Amino acid sequence: MAELLTLRGRNALSPFRVAKLLSSLAGSQVHAITADFWHFVQSSHPLEASERQTLDRLLSYGAHTAEH
Repeated sequence: MAELLTLRGRNALSPFRVAKLLSSLAGSQVHAITADFWHFVQSSHPLEASERQTLDRLLSYGAHTAEH
């Protein structure tokens, strides 16, 4: 049975990019902005623990953002 995993990735915006976007929104009600990568993984079978560990290692990059 096929399985579809939806995994939240890491922060998609650098501090520089956030500052640039916020400066372009100066005068608006926007005071903060965040963006995260999302990963969608379809497998032909439920992942075994070792397969999931491998997937987690592959998707370990950059800093996490705070939950929002």
